[in-house]
Amino acid sequence: MKFTKKLGLILGFIIFIPSITHASKLVDIKEIRGDKNHYMDFLFNNTEMVCDKNDLQGKSQENSQEKSEDNKRWEGDILKELSGKSFSFYSGSGAWMTNLTFTDEKGNFEASFSDSDIDQVQGAKCVGKFDLVKRIDDTSYKLKLSNVKTTSKIGETYVDGKLNIGKKVPYGFETLENPDEYSNSFTLYLPKRLKSQIDENVYAWAYNVTDHAYIDDYQSRIFILANDSTKAGFAENIN
Repeated sequence: MKFTKKLGLILGFIIFIPSITHASKLVDIKEIRGDKNHYMDFLFNNTEMVCDKNDLQGKSQENSQEKSEDNKRWEGDILKELSGKSFSFYSGSGAWMTNLTFTDEKGNFEASFSDSDIDQVQGAKCVGKFDLVKRIDDTSYKLKLSNVKTTSKIGETYVDGKLNIGKKVPYGFETLENPDEYSNSFTLYLPKRLKSQIDENVYAWAYNVTDHAYIDDYQSRIFILANDSTKAGFAENIN
């Protein structure tokens, strides 16, 4: 038995020594292939790590195109979003008020102004269209007033002994320099616009007439349409 064990150990030792000697003579594959080829072999054999540069450029162009299309779609949808919405401009305490209602998905609207006291009544009606000029940022758009005309009678008349004054321009639509001229530059602020990002006068008009569940000292959660000339603020009416 002892002789058998010794014989096994001797044979194992004889077999093991050549293996060690052979292993010590093995050359690193990097030395055979060279650094550059070895790196390429590594990439080739690990295909999940390989990206085609052309594929990356193609995907980048596709993403840019999709983003551009999204922006165009979003800009077009702004006017659609306004369809059927009504806005009001008034102090919240006086008898005067200007109401504006978008009548379709293309920016067309109708508006009316009225004011009255004991001795006289003032008013004006108009129709027009807001065109999208550009997207300023995520929560504001520049609009241009176009094709606007006053549809109510202009001038002074008496009805039941009371003076009626037909104005040329509904209050809130005029320019700062001339109350008889329409301003053509407006800004539309979207919900979630911060107070700090809106002119303080515009925000004050909207704040005064809107339930504070929808507008507070931090941000607005309604649409606000601002006359860039006079800073009149038309607040979205929430039903």
